[in-house]
Amino acid sequence: MQEEKKLFLHLQLGTDMFAIREVTGGYDYLVMGMDFQESDGGLYDSKDVSIAEALAIVLGDIISLHSWFQPVEREY
Repeated sequence: MQEEKKLFLHLQLGTDMFAIREVTGGYDYLVMGMDFQESDGGLYDSKDVSIAEALAIVLGDIISLHSWFQPVEREY
């Protein structure tokens, strides 16, 4: 019997880390600081989207809800 492979993504956003992984029925996500203290997390319960789409949806929600994600303007 072949083992089903699950997807996992990890991003570093400034001093915070974001992880999302495929679980039964959806995607589990976690936001934590460099000290590994969890600041947000939960379950996105839809298998109708890809992990990339779930990532975009969840990050969009997190960014709109938390003041600690602030846009930074830079001149290049």
